[in-house]
Amino acid sequence: MSEVAQSLHRVLAAARTQGKRTQHGKPHGVVRDDQPDAREGRAGRPHSWLVTPIGRNSQINSEFYVYDLQVNPEELSALDEPQLNGRLNCLPKPVRRPKSNGCPILMPSEDAPDIAVARGLGMEELERRVALLNSTPDLRDRLVSLFEAGKQEKEISPYVEGSCMTGSSP
Repeated sequence: MSEVAQSLHRVLAAARTQGKRTQHGKPHGVVRDDQPDAREGRAGRPHSWLVTPIGRNSQINSEFYVYDLQVNPEELSALDEPQLNGRLNCLPKPVRRPKSNGCPILMPSEDAPDIAVARGLGMEELERRVALLNSTPDLRDRLVSLFEAGKQEKEISPYVEGSCMTGSSP
């Protein structure tokens, strides 16, 4: 049994935050920050999802895919490829890709912050959704393959700093 299949019985909470920089311990309001945020719209705001692992990137071992349990997998299983591909880009995104260098916080679902929308579904419904994903490997495979196919190829950076983040060499 694969590592993913063994871990599908779990409901995890994934969280991420990206805050403003501080300078020498000064409060945020005192620091002059003329550098734009690397990820507009997400900086400083915490995000949290209740997820379950569905696959691993075949080329980058530190990258894995999780399914956001806020989205009912039954709705996606009935979609054909073009519809499913379109749904992957709509909010809430059913498949997410936490990266180890992005410092995701993984915790038991009981410890998830209140901002995790799926908490309102109740543990019984979350476990039912995990069981459905566990029993439909073809849906997991379709989600992962369409998600990977939808990723845009990034240019190889001529700078060492940029190539460290993409795993390529200049």
